[in-house]
Amino acid sequence: MTTPVRLPEPLQTAVLEQLLRHAGELGVAAHEQHLPPDLETALRAWHAEPPRPFERDGLSLDPQQVKTLTIDALRLAHLKWLRESGEAFGAARAELRQRVGGRVAVLSGAGLSVDAGFPTFRGAAGEGLWDQVDPMVLASVAGYREDPQRSMRWYCHRRSLGLPAVPTLAHAAIAVAQDRNDSGWAGVHTQNVDGLHEVAGSRGVNRIHGSIWVWKDLVDEQLVFDPSDDLDDVPLGDDRRPRWRPGVVMFGDFAPTGIYARATHQLLRADVALVVGTSAQVSTLWPLLDAAYQGGALLVEINPEASPVTLELGATHLPLPAGVGVPLALEELGALDADTTDRLARTPREPLRTVIHRLGPELTRDA
Repeated sequence: MTTPVRLPEPLQTAVLEQLLRHAGELGVAAHEQHLPPDLETALRAWHAEPPRPFERDGLSLDPQQVKTLTIDALRLAHLKWLRESGEAFGAARAELRQRVGGRVAVLSGAGLSVDAGFPTFRGAAGEGLWDQVDPMVLASVAGYREDPQRSMRWYCHRRSLGLPAVPTLAHAAIAVAQDRNDSGWAGVHTQNVDGLHEVAGSRGVNRIHGSIWVWKDLVDEQLVFDPSDDLDDVPLGDDRRPRWRPGVVMFGDFAPTGIYARATHQLLRADVALVVGTSAQVSTLWPLLDAAYQGGALLVEINPEASPVTLELGATHLPLPAGVGVPLALEELGALDADTTDRLARTPREPLRTVIHRLGPELTRDA
């Protein structure tokens, strides 16, 4: 498991107070008991602002570390309010407590990574050079065949935008809960290609859409770990076209059968499946949801807005952002304690760019 940077307790407190004062500039007072709309309004406003670096008492945090840590601190303020207000979402929390000690699975989507600073699929397409290009073309098999260099450049661009991203409190909570409850864990299954689960320390992640940090060799079908954002690293074939293609599941690709088989086996054994930050609009998620449902798992959707997971499958809905809902759910399930959550929220985590080079064996595991 990746070991986060650990700060002495007095310095943790000083950093947290500084960050909360910084958040106060956006109209979020540290002493208030925040209601969800107040907090979310402030965070939405801050997402549009450029993050700032932080240096104090020998501690140096880059801008995205500051931003993620501050958001985590605000998520923690929200979480503490919910802990003290036992009636909030009482029915959903009671259902979770009935499954204490059960096997827990996590199915995650892009909403989990918003606080981390990793650009969304469409967000990356709307960056300058790509404003006039449909991401459905760039991320499709047909688009790759039409112009492989264009498609590969776009994925390199997404990598460069994602390298500063930092795992969030939700990522960290999932990793620690898995580490503490290994025999009672039914896997982490993600639609995300960003690698943030792995950077946070989750093991054996089922990446149903692949990874943006690998290429796939078109000759031998092997995955090639290459976290560079430089297309010059990609070898060319005799026809002068790239010998590699993106190691993600593109539109028009077949689903990865080996990963599905492994994920299905785990989900059929799950007692609880936390479905986090996904709109459930992509068909690749539904076989996994069905496996958990057929196995008798309690489906819990953690999402500000209800998706078809709740509306069609009847999942229990926690209408919360991932950074609040994930640790709350794991605490109610007994898979995480409040003191650990509080410590995680106060601990800076390394950005993708400093950790990604260590993850080659994990990210090529599905070759």
